[in-house]
Amino acid sequence: MIWLLYIIADAIANWFIIERMHKRPDYLILFLIRGGAAILYGAIVLHTVPGQFLWWFITVTFSFAFPFNLLLNRMRGRALDYYGAESGIIDRWVVKHKLHGAYFITTIVMFVMAVIVRIIFWPGLW
Repeated sequence: MIWLLYIIADAIANWFIIERMHKRPDYLILFLIRGGAAILYGAIVLHTVPGQFLWWFITVTFSFAFPFNLLLNRMRGRALDYYGAESGIIDRWVVKHKLHGAYFITTIVMFVMAVIVRIIFWPGLW
């Protein structure tokens, strides 16, 4: 639940930067903030469930893209699988190679995998 709250906060921050400030987010800074948040989340969770580094890594890595894109695109009034000029490096590569659908489906599959890992290995940590 803590990680999901961070994803929501990250989407809101990106929406504010793009829609209210009319700027493109600085993705290097956001990447560092996301990494710090993932480490902080790991410190909280791994303290509770020691020896679960791999499952924490899968959870934070695989669970981010789908809900983040879904929330941000919804807040911006865009299509669920929208990737545009304000998007980051990976998203711009997806646009360039016309892989919108494949990337969107991949993020959904990764999210489902993260949820399954979470249910199996950390059932009490929601």
